[in-house]
Amino acid sequence: MSSRAAESNWLPPWLLYIFGSTIAFINNGLLFFFEGCDSVSKSQKLRAKVNIVMIAILCVSLSSGLKLYSLAVSVSISSLLGLILLCRAYGPAISSLLSNAKGFSHPWRKEFLPLLGRYSLSWASGYFIFQMYTPIMFHYAGPVEAGKIGISITLWSGVLSLSNIWLYVVTPKLNIHISKKKWFELDYLFFRNLILSGTTFLIGIAVIFSLLEFSKGHFSLADRFLNPVSMLILASGWCLQLIVNGLAIYLRAHKEEPLVVPSIVSAAYVIITTYFAARYLPPEYFFLGFLSSYLWGLPWIISIFNKKRLNGHRSEQQPLRSASQINPY
Repeated sequence: MSSRAAESNWLPPWLLYIFGSTIAFINNGLLFFFEGCDSVSKSQKLRAKVNIVMIAILCVSLSSGLKLYSLAVSVSISSLLGLILLCRAYGPAISSLLSNAKGFSHPWRKEFLPLLGRYSLSWASGYFIFQMYTPIMFHYAGPVEAGKIGISITLWSGVLSLSNIWLYVVTPKLNIHISKKKWFELDYLFFRNLILSGTTFLIGIAVIFSLLEFSKGHFSLADRFLNPVSMLILASGWCLQLIVNGLAIYLRAHKEEPLVVPSIVSAAYVIITTYFAARYLPPEYFFLGFLSSYLWGLPWIISIFNKKRLNGHRSEQQPLRSASQINPY
């Protein structure tokens, strides 16, 4: 990034973005805890308010000419707002939990840390997959193209988050069905909501491309996104990532993380292919490595999912129906 220091002063907005992301990380950790306590509706409303504020501030910042500061300012302000809302919504519960926890202990190290370690490897790999594009493009093509990539990724990640709500709201119920060994109810609920998530994402694709086409020549904001070819490649990759996210939620509901190796291998593949794409291909093909990783990665993950699902059901000696036999409606 320092190779472009003469073109833009990137360090202050980068540090501000790190500050906002740190607050968002803390907020997410607390919200995940309360979602695990089946407070999904309340936490999702809080997340929705924060996301709406972030998008609004981002649009205003871009229109006001804040340039590289736009994303950093929107993330920082929305994260601070999220922390305030979280304290208002869950402050009494947090205080009560801390007060009642005095004098009690639990062997978390043996039960929790091994799983947390696997999560760390898997999610760190995912971080490199989704967060490296802007710095790489910044290095090879400059701040303009990097800005287009950053805002385009933010757009599709927002559509992904909205689509994933169908799965997030039932995650506690998935855990409950597993603890009660209600395998038919588990599969019915999961596959139904996975279909709803996929349908929502496809509707989001149609809406966004329609809006971008309508905005051409009318609003300058549309010119800040990538060209249609890149947007289609990026949208296709995020759509496949939606399936991966769903399968991961199902597996993690069993308190397992069997996707560590696929995540690490995929991260290495995407980093290498994206580097060569940025160096030798036109900008519109920048995300070919990202999309192509699912051509071999998704079948691998589906194979792991099917194996774990069948083994889990059979271990309880319950009659099993295949996924194709479960009517999600």
